[in-house]
Parts: sequence; C-alpha cells; structure tokens
Amino acid sequence: MRKTLWLITAALVLSLFVYSGVGASPNFVPLPDISKYLSPDNLKTLEAGDVVKENIMNTGADGGDSGRGVGLILINAPKDKIMSVLQDYSTYPKWMPNTKKTKVLSKTPTSSSVEFELSILGNQVYYTVIHKVDKNKGSIQWRMDDSKPKKNVKDSVGAWVLKAHGAGTIVAYTVEVDTGVSVPKFIQSWLSNSSIKKVLKAVKEQVEGK
Repeated sequence: MRKTLWLITAALVLSLFVYSGVGASPNFVPLPDISKYLSPDNLKTLEAGDVVKENIMNTGADGGDSGRGVGLILINAPKDKIMSVLQDYSTYPKWMPNTKKTKVLSKTPTSSSVEFELSILGNQVYYTVIHKVDKNKGSIQWRMDDSKPKKNVKDSVGAWVLKAHGAGTIVAYTVEVDTGVSVPKFIQSWLSNSSIKKVLKAVKEQVEGK
C-alpha cells in the first residue's frame, strides 16, 4: 500500500507542479516552438480560453517512466506582466497547485534559485530549482539543483515561453520528468488530461485577477 501511494505521489509530482531538473546534467530543456501548435483549430481553442496540450510518456530500459508535456494557453495580458507573475515565487503557495512553501535562495534579472515544498496526497515533496531568464525571448527555463539534498523526483527540466498574440500573450509550458519508477498507465492517462491544464489555468487566473 505504501509503495502504491509513493508511486501515485511521484506521478502527481510529475503533473501538478513539475518544476525540477535532469540528474546531474547542467542542461536546460530546449524551448518549445509555439508556432508548431498554432493550427486554426488550436487557435480557436486558445481564443475560447481553453488549453492546448501534448503529453508523451516513455519507459526506459531500467523500467522507469519519463514524460514530456507541452501546454499552451492565451492570457489577456502583456508579456511583461506575465513574466513578473511567473518570477514572483514567494506568492506561489497562494495560487499554484499543490505548492505549500517556497524560499527564494537567490535572484537576479537573469537567474534564480528557489526551494519548493509541495503537499501531494498528504506527502511532502521537496526540491530546489535553478531558473534561467531571458526577457528578450520571453522565456524562463528551469532544472533541479542536484547539489541540494532534498529531492523526491529523479530528473526533470522545464520552461515557460511567451509569445504576443493580438492584445494578449500565448503562454507555453513544457516539462520533462523522470520519476525513477514505473507509473501505472491509468495514472499516466489522468496526468495527460489534467496536470498541465491545472498549472496553466492557475497562471491565467493569477495574471488576469480572476
């Protein structure tokens, strides 16, 4: 029972707030190409206020699961305002799903280091994240800081990318996660249909003040 609960917890971390980093690798995830997802049908979905998303799960030779997800949402605000909200890590516990505590260890205009504590099904999950900010590109990339001892997920990297669209901004959120364990297929399916959407909806509501 305890093992099953741990697997579910790891899977939920993969979805409900997957800011993390890839093993000991210093690399950040490549930025998603927003234009790839702007088909006429997807634009209609975004302009209707909904989320466009893509999830891919893979199982490695060691039996562990890794996942890559990309989601997009249209927010009625300029890029600068959205970037400010995404970088205001101290407020995350008030509005970001499953975030219990944050602690900003360092912050400059182009980088930051932040400790996160999540609460998933009554389990506490800890890790520290390094962010790289490029305001010209409208992007924030992040990865786990593997020099820190607290970590409940094997590997993860992610990014935010912002692109002006009319009077608003299309926000893309991408994440790659390796839980280090085999995650049941029904959990993977549930994650694909809800996790990225919850995070993007939370950002939209926070920015637009809803």
